[in-house]
Amino acid sequence: MKKVKKENSEFDFRTIETMEDALKRVDKNTRQEYLKSIEGFNTPDERAYKDRKLFAKALRGDWEPDYGNSNQYKWETIFRWSSGSGFVFANSFYLYSISFSFVGSRLCFPSEKMSDHFGCHIIEIHRAYFTIQK
Repeated sequence: MKKVKKENSEFDFRTIETMEDALKRVDKNTRQEYLKSIEGFNTPDERAYKDRKLFAKALRGDWEPDYGNSNQYKWETIFRWSSGSGFVFANSFYLYSISFSFVGSRLCFPSEKMSDHFGCHIIEIHRAYFTIQK
């Protein structure tokens, strides 16, 4: 009788720390769509938004917020300017049934830890999205 190796279906999102990690994690169609979207001209903020969407998708996998479920937390990241440090991740917060227009459902997460991970990694990409680079 063969032993069947039981795979751990629980993916550890903490293994995604770079855009390269995110690209390896997403499915082929998502990867191709992303690569096509960054061809040609993109302003720094446009490219950063596309990078942030891909990174978020890699962390979340198939999870999508259900705005019809008022019991489901939807965690979002907050950034701030810190004197001396500049642009930094501040914290995460959650809402049950709404998402503010400055975040949107593409960039919310099912857990505080995942939202914090998103906020703490790719900080230069977050900065490029939220700030005017001079």
